[in-house]
Amino acid sequence: MTTIGLLLPQSSLYPTLPFDITDGLKAGLLQAGISNTRVLIEGVNFGTDTLDVQAKVQKLLLQEGADVVVGMLSRRVSDALAPTFATANRLLLLLDVVGEFFAGLPPSSHIYHHSLQACVGSWLIGRDAAALGKVMQVASFYEGGYLQGYALMHGVLAGNSEMGKYVITAHKAADVTLAEVQTGLAEGKAQAITAIYSGDMASQFYNLYAQLPQHAPTWVSPLTLEEQMLATVPYRLDGIRGYVPWSTHLSNPLNDQFQTALRRRGRQPNLFSLLAYEAASFLPTYLDQLGTQDYADLGELDTLMFDSPRGSIAMNPVTHYSAGPMYAASLEADQSGLCQLAGLTPELAVGEAVDSLLAQGLLPNYANWYNTYLCI
Repeated sequence: MTTIGLLLPQSSLYPTLPFDITDGLKAGLLQAGISNTRVLIEGVNFGTDTLDVQAKVQKLLLQEGADVVVGMLSRRVSDALAPTFATANRLLLLLDVVGEFFAGLPPSSHIYHHSLQACVGSWLIGRDAAALGKVMQVASFYEGGYLQGYALMHGVLAGNSEMGKYVITAHKAADVTLAEVQTGLAEGKAQAITAIYSGDMASQFYNLYAQLPQHAPTWVSPLTLEEQMLATVPYRLDGIRGYVPWSTHLSNPLNDQFQTALRRRGRQPNLFSLLAYEAASFLPTYLDQLGTQDYADLGELDTLMFDSPRGSIAMNPVTHYSAGPMYAASLEADQSGLCQLAGLTPELAVGEAVDSLLAQGLLPNYANWYNTYLCI
């Protein structure tokens, strides 16, 4: 029997997150032909307590004999776990949303990240917005503590422009205002707007932005285009666009199969169930060779490729982060007058974005916040 440890965070932004991950992984295991398994779950709250996570990892590896551990953790915490997994000679497969592959310690031999590449999407919107001139970056207080803004800024530079203004909105929802955005536009500080928000902070941004008397061409980050949130937001502005790693609207058999599998479990498919579902495709190669020898040889994961509901996924041997497609998208109104994604078009410059960020050198610092991204 294969034993899989699962480290699950909590999220007030996405309350169903632990259930999405669990059901996504279990559905993915079935699809990957991995049967006779037991999944042992350990909660890690918001992922801020490294010692607590370390203790739970040791329990999974030493007491439960886990063959592999899957989890959603910050880069700061996962780097601290690297010696444990190297000593145990077991795989830690991380479910990663933000994609800060250009920060922290050099990649560990026993840790691989399966990513939705939000930083790549942010680089792409910076590049696109730069074509119009100076760029204003608007972000929530929360998002401002992660490195999507850094990626976006380098996208602007790659587009041969510069940042004209930065706006960080307030921490408390009741205090959030976009007055600085309006002032910046009125003063001609920027010719394009970029926005980085997630969860209910994203829906609040859309509602407040629509109320401003002046707007500019606007690009938003991947999580600001997350579909379950968009389905709660009235469509009030034309011309908002960005990049997403996946959509329910992608038309291909594997996406249909994934969505059917999740709905059979009583769950609406979303980015997080997709991420866990795809993660199961990393395991057959690893588990097959683990079953024939006493040690884990992870080298084959460096060049692993597989087809998924969003397209072809490939592991980057330099970063140990997976890379998949990104799709240019815009917003339109659905039949109820709410927002939905439209115009999904594959973007060809994903590799260019990765190379551009790696060319800046490995950042020695982590994101400012200690919690796992989206887990507050």
